[in-house]
Amino acid sequence: MDLKHISANETATLDLMHPLKDEVLTDDNGDPMSITVYGPETNRYKKAIFDMRRKLLLEKATSFEDGEKFALEMLVAVTVDWHLQLDGKNPKCEANTIRKLYVDQPWIKDQVDKFVHERANFLSVASTG
Repeated sequence: MDLKHISANETATLDLMHPLKDEVLTDDNGDPMSITVYGPETNRYKKAIFDMRRKLLLEKATSFEDGEKFALEMLVAVTVDWHLQLDGKNPKCEANTIRKLYVDQPWIKDQVDKFVHERANFLSVASTG
């Protein structure tokens, strides 16, 4: 196999898993609940990391809590879309709503964090014919 046949995709979609059972969460129509994120090879991901690091370096004192905030804001920055059911609706995928979901439902934040940092989720292999 030639290395040039392996490429990175801009985004990948995580199907949310039930936090207590080994099954994909679905909405009332039976469609999987999912979150789409930018991968580590993208400019959006790299810019978010750069911006967060710059902010932390410019602050006089940082704490463990700052690191936690950094991790949360990184996930907010790379979340691009979703299909969820919350209070019977699919809420708009925008920064404040994303942040609130990840804070209120830390098990979702954990799944997204693990997914976005697994490079294989964003790689594909071109057919060599």
